[in-house]
Amino acid sequence: MTIQTDQIITDITLCITSNLDIATGLKETRHILSQSLPLSELILFSVNRQNRRLQFLIRVGETTASNNENLSSFLLQTPDEVALREKMTQQSGTLHTYRRATLEKEFKIQIDKYLIEAGALPSADLLMLFDSSLHTGLIAIALGNHAFTDAHHDLFERLKMPFRAAMVNALQYSKAAHMRDALADDNLLFREATIRLTGETDIPEAFHSTFEFLKQTVDLQQMLLITMNEDLQEQRILLRVDDTGPSTVTESLELFKVGEKYAGDVSTVRKELEQKLPNVFISNLRDTVWQANLKYFSFFDRLEELGISPDATTIVLGAKNIRSGVLFVFKPSVSTQRCLHVIETLKEPFVISLRNAIRLYTLEAQRNRLAEENRALLYEMQQEVGDRVIGMHGGLRVVMTLVTQVAKRPSPVLIVGETGTGKEVIASAIHRLSERSAAPFISINCGAIPETLVDSELFGHEKGAFTGANERKRGRFERADGGTLFLDEIGELPASAQVKLLRVLQEKEFERVGGSQIIRANARLIAATNRDLPQMVRDGQFREDLFFRLNVFPIHIPPLRHRLQDIPTLAYYFIESKIRQLNLPFRPALPPAELQKLIEYSWPGNVRELQNAIERALILSRGEPLHFSLLTDYHNAPSSDAKSPCSAPAEAESEDFPSYRDSQKAYFKKLLKKTNGKIAGQGGAADISGMNPSTLRSKLKKLKLDHNGD
Repeated sequence: MTIQTDQIITDITLCITSNLDIATGLKETRHILSQSLPLSELILFSVNRQNRRLQFLIRVGETTASNNENLSSFLLQTPDEVALREKMTQQSGTLHTYRRATLEKEFKIQIDKYLIEAGALPSADLLMLFDSSLHTGLIAIALGNHAFTDAHHDLFERLKMPFRAAMVNALQYSKAAHMRDALADDNLLFREATIRLTGETDIPEAFHSTFEFLKQTVDLQQMLLITMNEDLQEQRILLRVDDTGPSTVTESLELFKVGEKYAGDVSTVRKELEQKLPNVFISNLRDTVWQANLKYFSFFDRLEELGISPDATTIVLGAKNIRSGVLFVFKPSVSTQRCLHVIETLKEPFVISLRNAIRLYTLEAQRNRLAEENRALLYEMQQEVGDRVIGMHGGLRVVMTLVTQVAKRPSPVLIVGETGTGKEVIASAIHRLSERSAAPFISINCGAIPETLVDSELFGHEKGAFTGANERKRGRFERADGGTLFLDEIGELPASAQVKLLRVLQEKEFERVGGSQIIRANARLIAATNRDLPQMVRDGQFREDLFFRLNVFPIHIPPLRHRLQDIPTLAYYFIESKIRQLNLPFRPALPPAELQKLIEYSWPGNVRELQNAIERALILSRGEPLHFSLLTDYHNAPSSDAKSPCSAPAEAESEDFPSYRDSQKAYFKKLLKKTNGKIAGQGGAADISGMNPSTLRSKLKKLKLDHNGD
């Protein structure tokens, strides 16, 4: 067969240079060549120097065309194969044409084994065109037992340049298409991973969702979230994610280990290593920067202990400014370059997620620490105050029965009793026995707050609501949400605050001072007073509707003088608690005679006065037995200007001169008639006499006088 060389070269040049798709160009080229020479197949191949592989890219037969997804690759590892690879990849810029005999003689390889494994038909002869600058070649396989002649070889020699131009164009086009597809894939990867990492507030779930997504792209086995302290001496795994799901752990990783095996100045190595790494770094743990200091590191040993294969590809993404990172563990067979590329693409969303995770775990640790401190403080308070009410089986038995009945209910409670009887203790007991015991118990003394600040204290205020309101403040109702609010001395509440309090009880909502936002609070209300609220209602000093709202379940606490059986228990309890408070090195005894003094005393100040008397006696005792010689009933004590019996015996013996008690009684009778029985308020008996209303009522009771002076 005569070869029309010039025409074939022209046709093939037009064919292979006009097709950017090299597979189509090779298919048409094979058709042209097969009309002039015994050609069976054309195979396009490449040699990769980095992974030392021969890869068949495209195979074109008479009726078939296959791409590289269906073709084989071979590791060039024997000495002859290495020599072939080196020659093909080192002679840059040269074009070579080889015949079968030359290949097998010069390189000592059996090329048929590669062709057969690639699915090519057996052949007696072949020609190979190779461009060492592109590391790409073309193999022409003869048909059956036919052999290529010198004329065929010369034709291939003349096709060098057209084939090279076609391969350059095709490779550039393929590279551009690959970059376009890779960019689209990277954009999709970045978008999906960012949504998963930053779109979920649950950090373990966010990392697990991202792990499941990345497994579809790379052979990812595990992700470990790691944090370190300031000097890198302690490393901890906060989160581990694998096929079983996320698991929150706080185990030590011990990347840097000190000991005989790891001798040397580890702190210096840490500092030098930290200086070498940028603020945000992505690094393969088998890189030289880590390998150079392996004698100081124990992470490969530790990873094996954690169940990670020593052959696994381990890449860390670290952020030095937050002392944390993510350790990615891939299968050993995975492409390290592909893994590094994926992590580099997702660097920003992972750093954002790392910051969020560290903040979350820091806040969680602070919350746990505060909760622990709160539990410890509560325990100390319970040790100090006591979990039980002193007298619950004695003089307060009836009171505690009422407490247990109302504690589980949300009803308001009104505790009535003299000053110092322990109204707040009873309120605290109601809270402890209620279903709100885990929520706050907020107390406020209504009589201790200036009238202008009552609204702010109860309901809070907004920034700038009044002079001095430099920031927003939550009121007691808002702070007691879900718990109990104890309003002590409710009778001292101003009229304006009474109106707002009534609305809160009715609507369960309020507004901060200077604000317009409606705030709802579910707080159980307990009020206490030592005043006569019904009389205050009659006098117009307390709102009647508020009184009925508060007086749902009244509890009256008897004064200490009416429950003398509780005095010994209270005395011993206060002795023990005050010894701890005062940090006394001794524990003085309480003689029976002194205890009898306590029992016989009237205790106008109730339990609070007893507590103060115990504290005063402990301070004066210096380790000696306690004495209570300073007990004084101030209601019946003579005034400082009263004359003693010794200085005026004649006056003391005079029957016409009234006693101090009679003088007091006469004074108060006259005073009550003048005020028409009004005790509190402007122009009342307390206002004129300069006495506290509660003190005046107690005084009248001792003198056996009612509000009318009778």
